[in-house]
Amino acid sequence: MNQRAALFLGSLVTLSVVCGADHYKWVDQEGRIHYGDRPPIDRPFESMAPPATLSDAERERAEERALTQQRRLDEALEGRRRQQAAEREAAAARARERQERCAAARRELNWHQQALGARIAVPGEDGSPRWLSDSERLARIQELRREVETWCR
Repeated sequence: MNQRAALFLGSLVTLSVVCGADHYKWVDQEGRIHYGDRPPIDRPFESMAPPATLSDAERERAEERALTQQRRLDEALEGRRRQQAAEREAAAARARERQERCAAARRELNWHQQALGARIAVPGEDGSPRWLSDSERLARIQELRREVETWCR
């Protein structure tokens, strides 16, 4: 049960006790226990004595405990919200990275495939252009196809 709902129900019970309402307890035909402020007409019932009232100091301590517990629950909920937001942001960042890598692999694959029959130069280790052989180009096309399959699924 929600903490706030429990606090509300507890307040209602306390209010009914303070107002001097009678309380009754009975068991229905299925064996379920019921409580109410009016006795049932068709069932035997038991009149319940109202619980002892709390002193002002006891009531203040109980309210402080309830507030402390509510603060802890609120902090835990806020922590979970922050964690979920961080997880969503990380998932979005991974998705963006996949999209970027997919687009880059497709662009390069398209460039290599359209340039079949033409000579392609890539930067060499020393920075000067290095011409790819046909076998190097076909190997790069196969590698790029694997990258497209990996990043674009």
